[in-house]
Parts: sequence; structure tokens; C-alpha cells
Amino acid sequence: DIIGKAVFNYDFNSVSSKAQNPVIEAVYTALKETETRALDFLPIWKLPGELPTTLSPRQRRATEAVELIRQTTTDLIENCRKQ
Repeated sequence: DIIGKAVFNYDFNSVSSKAQNPVIEAVYTALKETETRALDFLPIWKLPGELPTTLSPRQRRATEAVELIRQTTTDLIENCRKQ
């Protein structure tokens, strides 16, 4: 919340709301995936093309999470540029 408000003038409401924010959930998913990749013996995320997301629901969730984070960040930067 602090970084969102300070940098982007955006409130994620992660502290004040009991409802889960999809962006915050995506960040946790991405962080968990980073931790898991550091410990995995079989790096299926390095397989070519769509194969990782086809074979692994975890990879699909991680990919979707990163896409949401990137899109949200892009939208917030664009909103800041317009102001």
C-alpha cells in the first residue's frame, strides 16, 4: 500500500480491506514461484513456447500472475504520465 500510494498515487487497499486484491495475490504467487524455482530440480519453465503452461497448472498461474503485475504496472505508469 505504501509503495503504491507513494509512487503511483494508487491504493491497493491490502491493509484496510478484508477482500483480497488480485494484484497483491499475483505478487504473492510470483514470489512463491521464484522461491520454488530456486529449489526445483526440473526446470520445466525453461521448456520452449507454451509447453510449460500447458503441462503445469503452477506455471500457468505464475505466468498469469506476472502478466497481471506487468499490466497493472503499465497502467499505473500511464495514469501517472497523464496527470
